[in-house]
Amino acid sequence: MWLGNILRDWAIYQVDLLTPMLVHSIQTQGARQRLLSIYVSQFLVFYSLNGKEWSPYQGNTSNNQMVFFGNVDSSSIRENHFDPPIIARFLQIHPTHTGARAGLRMELFGCDLNSVYYGGQRMNFNPILQPACSQRADTSGEWLQVDLSQEMKVTGLIIQGARSSFTSMYITHLLVSFSNDGKSWEFVRELNGQRKVFQASRSPDTPVWITFNTSIITRFIKLHPDKWKGGIALRMEVIGCTI
Repeated sequence: MWLGNILRDWAIYQVDLLTPMLVHSIQTQGARQRLLSIYVSQFLVFYSLNGKEWSPYQGNTSNNQMVFFGNVDSSSIRENHFDPPIIARFLQIHPTHTGARAGLRMELFGCDLNSVYYGGQRMNFNPILQPACSQRADTSGEWLQVDLSQEMKVTGLIIQGARSSFTSMYITHLLVSFSNDGKSWEFVRELNGQRKVFQASRSPDTPVWITFNTSIITRFIKLHPDKWKGGIALRMEVIGCTI
């Protein structure tokens, strides 16, 4: 249990999950100290993969940071859901309103990252149409299609470039589309309806996390390179949970 001081100079409550997790909800509860009810009635959530760079949780409804409503007494349990889920190792709770004093008991709910890993080597794009084509020019319009074998809730990707002899190859910007039947495709979009262009790798060796503002229920995913350096090459994991 965490307690803030009587002057409401609230500390930040930080949780280290020890490994990146897919977190989909949080339960909070207040406490009693002697005859005093202590609880957090409203709070903000920040999350991070490395404990240094933090992102405010915004949800999928606006560009503003989401305010979560917590407890109104010391004993009842309040549950809040993250939609979309959070991929993070570290979470911070920032109280904004409390009872007579800030106090918090909490529990996080989620799952391990059930990843589908595709290759540790350079992958050929358009693998269905050109399964053996590895010596070809890198041109616009290439894509990589992934079949997850069943519908899954996909919340993001981890991508990485590659090296061929002395050449560094990696994708710097890409688009993502998805489909349940492999025929009708929809692009991941910005809130304004425009196709979202994701920033990808800056080197061939460093994995990069790409997260979706809204989780996707899909079986098929396509990656569409928009810009690259040295050539189109990719190692990737799909991050999500079974339905």
